[in-house]
Amino acid sequence: MLLRSYLAAKLHGIRVTDKNLHYVGSLSLGREFLRASGMVEHEEVQIVNVTTGARFTTYIIVAEEPGTCALNGGAARLAEVGDRLIVMTFALSDQPLEPRIVFIDDRNQIEKTTRGEQPGDRHGG
Repeated sequence: MLLRSYLAAKLHGIRVTDKNLHYVGSLSLGREFLRASGMVEHEEVQIVNVTTGARFTTYIIVAEEPGTCALNGGAARLAEVGDRLIVMTFALSDQPLEPRIVFIDDRNQIEKTTRGEQPGDRHGG
């Protein structure tokens, strides 16, 4: 059986709300983002900083404060507060997956959630 890596979930357009260089490391996300996307604590994530083009990998920890997207440890050097990110998880499967896409507005609130990406799906910024 051939397994391929498919996009499983994506937070599109989330903005960095805080940075903590001296934390052990990770990405802190508000619980509402995990519920909407299906992502889970300690799951590996790939991050694209849309503002700068930086790409990096870390893992999720839950933040109790709604709207939180905080970069911790070394990842804090890869974005500034206010930068717009795309946060993605992937899963191995022998069949294509239909990812859960969560669009985030400028106030870091969930704008809409879709299954799969449709041609023409865009998010300003």
